[in-house]
Amino acid sequence: MYGLGNNNSNNTSSFTTNYSMSTMNKRSLNQTFQIMGVLGIINLIVSLYLAFGKGESGSCDFSATVSCSTVLNSPYGKILNVPVAIFGITWNCFFLYAVWRAMIDDRVSHFITGIYIWCSAGVGFVIYFVIAEMIIGALCPFCTVVHVINCILMYYAFKLYCDLKTPPPMLNVAINLRNVIVLILLMHMIILICFKGSPVVPLNESFSQCLGRKNMVFFGSAGCHVCQNQKALFIDTTKADSESQAWKYVNFVECKGNAACTEWEITRYPTWILFSSDFDDENKTELSRKEGYMNKRELSVMSGCKYDENEK
Repeated sequence: MYGLGNNNSNNTSSFTTNYSMSTMNKRSLNQTFQIMGVLGIINLIVSLYLAFGKGESGSCDFSATVSCSTVLNSPYGKILNVPVAIFGITWNCFFLYAVWRAMIDDRVSHFITGIYIWCSAGVGFVIYFVIAEMIIGALCPFCTVVHVINCILMYYAFKLYCDLKTPPPMLNVAINLRNVIVLILLMHMIILICFKGSPVVPLNESFSQCLGRKNMVFFGSAGCHVCQNQKALFIDTTKADSESQAWKYVNFVECKGNAACTEWEITRYPTWILFSSDFDDENKTELSRKEGYMNKRELSVMSGCKYDENEK
């Protein structure tokens, strides 16, 4: 098969002689790789912003339900304690490397197959994150940009893979790209080690007490996974004594079999409501509400309570 740049000067032992494209010529293949490269660079830039940009500044927060910080600071914003944006950076780096190698290496079909597999994994992650956004009840705009680009890249990767006359066997691909595979594994092992052992510091008692004084009420259920993640924001796992936890100051209403949740039309867990007076006051009125997981900054904005910005 033709490479976009041939590394074998004698042309006697091409890795891909039997794996040619069905319809694409050298020029169209090169143009496709260039388009994928540009999209990959845009993807990388957005991922870098999501990982290291100042999300707290609100530059990506347009409303309570359209907010990057809401999604990224939720429990779903990390996998194995690693921010998902970090995985986005590594994904794009290896993707761009594969596209570059496909343009200069004789093993074009191997790299096309590798890119196809890599993009498939990327789309799988997109599906995970979209489901997470639905559970959280918020949309991350910049994340959506990455998702759309990933889907476009998947289209191009699938198109290239289908245009191979005879796709190389997966074992053959793994052998030829073994150095890249080892590098991917080592890179992610290092990342996991670097982020290991940095548990989230729970909110302190003074903040929880303030939430109680401001008449913030948390409606949820013990069987709700997102509710458990919300509750974990107020629990220090290093303390065995439940009386020393900030959680005890939170006004929590268990909705299972509770008429109060029906009265206040609670249809989704968790739901936070800011009331005008104590929850036991019959004359209380609802001032505002937010459905879905809320991080520290959102709770602070909604209630007016301040938290220590140095807390993780």
